[in-house]
Amino acid sequence: MWVQMLQQQQAMHHQYQEQQAQAERHHREMMQVLHQQRAEQPPLVQPQPQPNQGAQPQA
Repeated sequence: MWVQMLQQQQAMHHQYQEQQAQAERHHREMMQVLHQQRAEQPPLVQPQPQPNQGAQPQA
């Protein structure tokens, strides 16, 4: 009885660990893909408004 419960628990724990490992792997793959995409296309940078140095003030 106890042995059976223990085995069941171990099996469940193993399954859980497997799922965690899989999720972690998946997450890492996603991150890699994101980094690759970022490397391929330059990020859209909003041009920062530059202060007018000696330019005519806009009326």
